[in-house]
Amino acid sequence: MPNEADTCRRYVLPKFYAAGWTDDQISEQKTFTDGKIVVAGNKATRQKPKRADYILNYTRDLMISVVEAKATYKSAGDGLQQAMDYAQTLGLKFAYSTRRKKYARFSLKQIVSYIDNLCAKISTFIKIQNNTKVELDLLLPSILARAFNGDLL
Repeated sequence: MPNEADTCRRYVLPKFYAAGWTDDQISEQKTFTDGKIVVAGNKATRQKPKRADYILNYTRDLMISVVEAKATYKSAGDGLQQAMDYAQTLGLKFAYSTRRKKYARFSLKQIVSYIDNLCAKISTFIKIQNNTKVELDLLLPSILARAFNGDLL
């Protein structure tokens, strides 16, 4: 009976590659916490670190999704809560769980489109902010002059 590692190697990675993901965008068996420290009396122990089966990256420094793979004898849903918890911890918007041939779509185009749209909105806000700053900088001397002359009362 194939285990989780077999599922990753035989089924998940080929799906990533078929969807257009590259090795540079796929982090496999990625540990992202050191493990919670539990104190009982005067003794402290560290729990197991959190490790995602896969983290997908838009760029080297921009993680966008967690993917949890489960062994073939489990359902894909068994890993969904775990993937969602990991995504929340990492501040990511996308979480997937998969097993063998039951998988969510790993659509690079959908995620890239979402990020491009978000970047366009951010760019618009930056332009508005810069325009507002220029306008305020132009108004500042007249406002200060009127304030020092007592005209703003």
